[in-house]
Amino acid sequence: MRVYDLNSETSVYRTTPREYVRNGYATGNPNSGATIALHEELQESPYAQHIGARPDQADAYRPRTAHASSLNTPSLNVMAGQGALSALSSYARSDHVTTEMRLGDFLDQGGKVYSDNSAMSAGGDRVEALIVTLPKGRKVPVNILD
Repeated sequence: MRVYDLNSETSVYRTTPREYVRNGYATGNPNSGATIALHEELQESPYAQHIGARPDQADAYRPRTAHASSLNTPSLNVMAGQGALSALSSYARSDHVTTEMRLGDFLDQGGKVYSDNSAMSAGGDRVEALIVTLPKGRKVPVNILD
């Protein structure tokens, strides 16, 4: 979270079919097809030798890539940052609603945050594509923006 300057008050946004927002709450998707940077598990960077990184240096490693579904915890794809709402436009459909959620609500329910490596809109200083986990049976409040 520090890398992206996120905190519990950070707003995260998502576009989703209206039927997935029930009574003002959302739950996670147990079958996410997203690819994440699994920051809890590091692997040697293929560029470590090229950049002269020693095994005792952080630059010698990178997060392992995994499918979000391999976490065995439901999750949601979200966007954070100044450009998040405009980035969502490439995902929106006529039967979707744009939603706002508070990152801290996920964390309070035992959720974790990962980089979404498979998102079409990611990176830069204006938007970050993220996967947030939400343990089975847990839900977070949702504010429908449109």
